[in-house]
Amino acid sequence: MKSKFTISLLIISFTSFLFISCVSTNIASFKDPSYRNVSFGRFLVIANYKKIETVQKVEGMVVDHLKARGVYSVANSSLLPPIREYSDDEKRNAFIAENLDCYIIISPAGLNNATIYVPSISSTSASVSASRNKASGSSTTVTSAGGERDVVSSVDTQAELYDIQNGNIVWKGEASTEIKYNAYGQTFAGIDDVLRSFCSNIVYELEKNFLLKSTEK
Repeated sequence: MKSKFTISLLIISFTSFLFISCVSTNIASFKDPSYRNVSFGRFLVIANYKKIETVQKVEGMVVDHLKARGVYSVANSSLLPPIREYSDDEKRNAFIAENLDCYIIISPAGLNNATIYVPSISSTSASVSASRNKASGSSTTVTSAGGERDVVSSVDTQAELYDIQNGNIVWKGEASTEIKYNAYGQTFAGIDDVLRSFCSNIVYELEKNFLLKSTEK
């Protein structure tokens, strides 16, 4: 029983490593020096994407990472759903009701492509049939042609943090999320893996710059 549990644990650990290591994010950022001793504890998270699903995912992931650090945060799509234009008074009243002190805007900044070489791959399938005392078999080999292939190598994202009191930009970061491919031109990375990677790293970068203030117990 113990050995089965150990094997299951190893499989889970390997799978987790596989999906974590298929993407990696690097961030470069600047912080306004006048905000050196200022931190924020009540965030509005705004994802500036066209697809509603992506907006909800990005905002939700960032909110989750902030809340995990004890920072109050709310997704813009739940506070002010992007289905119509809101007046300044409506926005102001919503911000006051949530007692927000900052907002962060996360936007796509482009895709980068690369050309990789994919080797040819051969696969063989076999079949066996039996009749009375005789057996016969056959095999089929299929070869896929190799060559150069254009792939998305990285996804760029921009994040900007604003002081809600005066509209000043406090911090700006640029994230580059690399997508890794194996020797056969395959990747285990999906769009959700890319989103998870840059969302977690953006919040970590805010934390490194001492911009987060825990307000929740």
